[in-house]
Amino acid sequence: MGINGFAKYNFTDRLAVSIGLAHGWLEGADSLSLAPSRFTRNLSFRNHVFELYTRGEVDLFALEVRKRGGRFRLRFAPFLFFGAGVFYHNPKAYYQGEWHSLPELQTEGTAYDKISFSFPIGGGVSFAIGRHHNFGWELGWRATLTDYLDDVSGNYLPRDQFTDPLALALSDRSFEVNPNDEKFIGTDVFSSGSSEASLSPRGNPLTKDSYLMSYFTYSYSFRASGGRGVGSKSKSRYNLVRPSSKSFHKNAVHKYKRKTKNHRKKKLFHKNLHPHF
Repeated sequence: MGINGFAKYNFTDRLAVSIGLAHGWLEGADSLSLAPSRFTRNLSFRNHVFELYTRGEVDLFALEVRKRGGRFRLRFAPFLFFGAGVFYHNPKAYYQGEWHSLPELQTEGTAYDKISFSFPIGGGVSFAIGRHHNFGWELGWRATLTDYLDDVSGNYLPRDQFTDPLALALSDRSFEVNPNDEKFIGTDVFSSGSSEASLSPRGNPLTKDSYLMSYFTYSYSFRASGGRGVGSKSKSRYNLVRPSSKSFHKNAVHKYKRKTKNHRKKKLFHKNLHPHF
């Protein structure tokens, strides 16, 4: 679960820029995996991510539907976004009834920062109801510059190099797996060797971590006469508003009567200027 707050400025009906603060909760557990290797590794984590971002948004197209008389308006617009951000994270593991922060323990013998950069890219849809109220849904993928969102990246550290028993216990948790489980393939695959050359892989250091965020959104437009709001003065080429045949006939008859009435007035005026005797 998470929450996101943002402010957006619309340059045109199609282009906008926004800045926001997003919170997301990431978690994973090898014990839920059906793959024997992941199941036996038995690592787990949770991580609260706080992300400050800015991004550009582009509407692909816009469809505007108005009720007869203009009393109800709905604007539907799918969009794409891309940008950059900075985020704070702190992966933790649950052990013996408590959650323990992992960066300080250095379970792989590597120190890493809790602050890193992300590059959000994704899309969504927005629904503008009336002139001010906007609802939407979005899904965004974040590439990052860190490989430690889950505290897993490289190889196991030799057991004799740990001075903290808690760091040793959270580094290799394959010993906690029930050996009678059919998915268990043995701790020797995951336990560290006696030298750097014989260390077993704990993660994949060749790729950086990434994560997804998805939100339902609501926003209020303070300037209904500009930007993406339904009340914008600019017209969409996909406007679905069409007059009904009944209203069109009524307007045509009204224009004809008005034209006939003006013609009669004009004719009478000229008659009075040139009276006949």
